[in-house]
Amino acid sequence: KATGRTWLSIGSLLSFASLRRSGAWSQIGQRIDGGRLSARQNKIAFNANYTWQMTRGSLTLSGTWTYRDSVYLVFSRDFNLAPSYDETDMRLSWNVPDGRYTLIRFVRDVFDVEGYEAGGHAIRVGVRTLTLSLTAPRVYGVEAQFRFDT
Repeated sequence: KATGRTWLSIGSLLSFASLRRSGAWSQIGQRIDGGRLSARQNKIAFNANYTWQMTRGSLTLSGTWTYRDSVYLVFSRDFNLAPSYDETDMRLSWNVPDGRYTLIRFVRDVFDVEGYEAGGHAIRVGVRTLTLSLTAPRVYGVEAQFRFDT
């Protein structure tokens, strides 16, 4: 039985990075002044929580959407560019009124979008190789939190 009280919370995160090297040399003697560091320029995240208050506890549905900009993994060359990607995460939480426990059901990367977290490249005997670290695939699970001090 619902008590008639619900809560909606909306949040967002927006970050910009402008990072450049200065006075540096690469390992093969190439001047890299002004070259961009390997960091994503933009990251945007939106989150919304909706809570239903009931006599037996509260149920909260939470959703987060995150966009990560493209990034040059080593130097600003097209073959070193990791593309941008977005990710959607969801959580459903049940809290009892006395706060003694919380049950959580979650899904990370709901749409199983492939993204690149890190990478590197090497040139050996005229062969160029690029190594990329993929983001984790869709992950889902259940979490239980117990509190003994309440």
